[in-house]
Amino acid sequence: MGSAPVASTSSAPTVAAFPPATAYASTSSVSSWRSSPHLWLAVIWLAMLAIPFIAPNAYVVSLANMALINLILVASLNLLMDMAARSP
Repeated sequence: MGSAPVASTSSAPTVAAFPPATAYASTSSVSSWRSSPHLWLAVIWLAMLAIPFIAPNAYVVSLANMALINLILVASLNLLMDMAARSP
């Protein structure tokens, strides 16, 4: 018969791939508004609202419309897959 597999007893130190998030934290007000997800969402929504007014023709508006519809579908699929993965 064969011998049983032996577990590796390597004692190599583990190294974190990224420094902790607190290493980048700053108390300045400039970094707080840049990292605010609500502000970025507001900027994105304003940019989406401006597309029909700055687009040169109806084709660009239609293209942006289809891109945004697909973005909503991708976000909903991502949410659905996350909820399915967390279900018991």
